Amino acid sequence: MDTYNEAGDNNRKIKELEAELGKEKEEKQDLLDIIDTLESQIFRCQKDKDNEYIITFNEGNIAQFNHITTSKIKNKRIRDIIGEDLYSHLEPYYDQAFAGKKAKYRGFEFNGHLYSTVLTPFKKDEKGNVTEAVGITHEVTEQYNIERKYRKEKDILDRIIEHNPYSIQILDAEGHHLRKNKAFEEMFKAAPGGNWSIFKDQNLLSSGLQDQLAQLFEGKVIKMPPVWYNTHKVNEKYPDNPICLGSVIFPIFLSDGTLEHIVVMHEDITERIKAKEELIIAKEKAEESDRLKSSFLANLSHEIRTPMNGIFGFAELLREKNIDEDEKAEYIDVIEESGKRMMNIIEDLVNISSIESGQMQVSKEKTNINEVLEYLHQSFELKIEQRNVKLRMHVKSSAQPLYINTDKEKLHIIINNLLKNAFRFTEQGTIDFGYHLDNEKNNIEFYVKDTGIGIAPEQQQAIFKRFVQVDTSLSRDHEGAGLGLSIAKAYVEILGGKIWVESEKEKGSVFYFTIPLENEDQDKLTSGKQGNKFKSINKDATILVCDDDEVSLKYFEDMFAGESINLLIARNGKEAIELCKHHQNIQLVFMDTKMPVIDGVTAAQYIKESNPKMPIIALPAFALESEKRKFGDMFDSYITKPVEKDLVMETINKFLSTE
Repeated sequence: MDTYNEAGDNNRKIKELEAELGKEKEEKQDLLDIIDTLESQIFRCQKDKDNEYIITFNEGNIAQFNHITTSKIKNKRIRDIIGEDLYSHLEPYYDQAFAGKKAKYRGFEFNGHLYSTVLTPFKKDEKGNVTEAVGITHEVTEQYNIERKYRKEKDILDRIIEHNPYSIQILDAEGHHLRKNKAFEEMFKAAPGGNWSIFKDQNLLSSGLQDQLAQLFEGKVIKMPPVWYNTHKVNEKYPDNPICLGSVIFPIFLSDGTLEHIVVMHEDITERIKAKEELIIAKEKAEESDRLKSSFLANLSHEIRTPMNGIFGFAELLREKNIDEDEKAEYIDVIEESGKRMMNIIEDLVNISSIESGQMQVSKEKTNINEVLEYLHQSFELKIEQRNVKLRMHVKSSAQPLYINTDKEKLHIIINNLLKNAFRFTEQGTIDFGYHLDNEKNNIEFYVKDTGIGIAPEQQQAIFKRFVQVDTSLSRDHEGAGLGLSIAKAYVEILGGKIWVESEKEKGSVFYFTIPLENEDQDKLTSGKQGNKFKSINKDATILVCDDDEVSLKYFEDMFAGESINLLIARNGKEAIELCKHHQNIQLVFMDTKMPVIDGVTAAQYIKESNPKMPIIALPAFALESEKRKFGDMFDSYITKPVEKDLVMETINKFLSTE
């Protein structure tokens, strides 16, 4: 009985044990099935007797995919499973896990896929040494590729930002500085401090731009107006170099509409702004120039037509038979005065043309300053006598003439233009002119002072510009084309000096200009020869006048009528050459430079070849020094048309005088 009961108990216990084992097996299989459903791999590893890492368990989707489940690799060395190259890279992580620390290694490649593993110490012996570790592996191929693409795009973006020629600054949503590129560093030298925010910048707030900045939160792009910036004001160690910035500011929003960043791009637009300003100034100058030229042309038309009216009108009156000699003389005076007025206008136009073209050259010579001023004094005294104005000249004693090395013709024109200007605007009072020596500054200072209408302060610089007059209205009563002072200024500057004016409205003006003294001038200030006196002309002198203009020839015939001069006439260069061959007694030739058949310059060359000592006087219609110098070796002197009788007789006296 007892034996039977005992056997029954054993069977029951066996069945219970088998049921329990079956349950454990089922649970174990369930656990394996669960592991197999995971997109991962769970493995256990130990060390063998040779201290090599071996796999004791390896299950899961990844293990199945790579055919490395427990049944296939149990108790195999890891280096043999994954290969020597990969193992050499991963071995330190196993060492770390068996040293008691969790190890993570990510991004290793196996069978063409990328994996990430976390290895954790699992079991330890009684001494605390790790005897087994558990690892969980996940595939990260897709994630890794996404990250790699992101890193590549980020790297490209970083390079675009860093190497962009425009200054780029990245701010956070509150406007604080986060990042800058090289161009920003070069432009601003330093980044803003941590407390700085674009929304708190006093320079921006004080300029009224806070309303524009507020538009960033609405997603709008802001184009800032040009702002001048100088790094020197931030830090004195940097050069004082103001630049003009053109800036664009725009927001960066996340997909959920949250403002993440603010981007500020700066461009140095200094040259563009300067060019724009220069363009505006140039445009204004061009418009002003057009206005002045239009005014000048209207004035010039008036100035030309007025004397021409005098010439033609009174020439017509001279045709009338019933005029007496007094009226005839009066008409002739008017014609002569009108002609001189025309010549003044023409001379101004010729001079300004040479200045405009840049062809004006300096021809320096030993010049007697007193002589220049005395000549001008005599010329203007005749005009002054007709008005209630006194002309006074202030020079050093004539016994000690002042000689300097300068361009005599230009000096004469400068003073002449200043005197004409004073004469135009002075109805009564005095006109004083002269000079002072300034040894300290090594120059001579000339002045012309008048008691005329004066010049307002705002006009005192403008009067030296071309085509400008103080009064440009149609009702003005002062003749002139408005070129005299600009010519004077150009000539003074060509000679190395400067010109200026001091004036008070209704009280008069003083024009000053300086001419620098050269070193040799200091030894010539009180030296020089006295002027030559005219001597008598040889009786029955034979003179050849060569000109293709019948009016000019008639003028010479009438001029020499009553004089002891034998006049020969040629109407072209060929006739002049023939006359000089057949008339050996010709003593002087007046030669027009432009003629038919053979021009005057070529004719002069032929005549000089056979008779080098023959004095030939050019009769050009030009008045430019550059043109005179071009023919300097062919002619002995010049008389520019229109020809004046006194100058002709003076020239004849010079070349044909006797002791």
